[in-house]
Amino acid sequence: MKALAAKRGKALRSHELHVFVSEIRRELKDPEISTLWLSANSLHQNFYGNWLPEETVKDGMENVRKFVKRIKELIK
Repeated sequence: MKALAAKRGKALRSHELHVFVSEIRRELKDPEISTLWLSANSLHQNFYGNWLPEETVKDGMENVRKFVKRIKELIK
C-alpha cells in the first residue's frame, strides 16, 4: 500500500494505511479489498503474537497473495 501511495504522491504513516485502503476500496468499488487488507493486517499482528491457528494462517496467506496481486496491478 505504501508503494501505491508513493506512486500517487502520498507518504503514509502506519495508521493512515487503513484510511488509504478505504479510499482504494471506494475508488475500485471493491469491498473485497478491505477484507483482504484485514487478512494481511491480522497476519502481521500474528507474527508478533503467534495466536492464530495454522489453518487460519494458511487461509490468510492466500488472501494476502490475492491482495498483493491486485495492488501490484494498480502500481503498474
